[in-house]
Amino acid sequence: MPLPRANRPKRGYLANISILPPLIYPFQYNPQRLSDSKSVSWGRRTPISENGGLEGRLNSAVPGQVTNGFQALDVAASGFGRIFSAADLKQFESEGDRTLSIQFDIDGREARPGESERRRQDGTVLSDLAILRSFVYPQIVELSEFFEAATSSGCDRWSQVWFNEPPTALLIMGELTVECYVSSLQINETLFNADLNPVKAEVQMSLIEKTDSYAFVLDTLKRIGRAAYSSAYEDIEYITSNIIENLNFD
Repeated sequence: MPLPRANRPKRGYLANISILPPLIYPFQYNPQRLSDSKSVSWGRRTPISENGGLEGRLNSAVPGQVTNGFQALDVAASGFGRIFSAADLKQFESEGDRTLSIQFDIDGREARPGESERRRQDGTVLSDLAILRSFVYPQIVELSEFFEAATSSGCDRWSQVWFNEPPTALLIMGELTVECYVSSLQINETLFNADLNPVKAEVQMSLIEKTDSYAFVLDTLKRIGRAAYSSAYEDIEYITSNIIENLNFD
């Protein structure tokens, strides 16, 4: 008998409820590890002067066409910095994908508190693997496309809505809610029953964040708000005084 919602342990999910059939996968055991990475590409910025030697680098320190004092300081700093190093100056080029990877285990012999008996009635993990693999195979149909085809006048639209592309996956882990594309799925079946059906498995998934989604917009607003609220403003004075001390050569 399922436990009341208030007594259920907190559990993460992979889900997509906008397709037919809906895919809802609660982790039997929450992931042991979640890796979250984001890359940014910085390219070469052309200095004011490409001439070598001390003279050329000093010329880089002379502000050219600047519109304000802050820009003049930035140009001067980059020029004087090149006196001591000929390394390339950098400028922002592109923003890479945010990628996440998760690892978790499945054991068909154990029903977790609040888990439906329907999902564990045969003691295998076949049902779990069927749901997980559905995130990397073309979906049957997306609800929005289904209703669009149902309200269209022609029959050609129906032939275009079936099995188009794999569905996205909404990863829910505590405060983390990210809509992602599943870029890879690796399943290691580690134990089998007498019928040679898997009863235990180790799963690794790699995900790419979908930026054109409501989940991304909401997550961005939460991140900005949390960073603004939690930044250590009380340490501004210390940081400022440290910078001033480093500029003092006495």
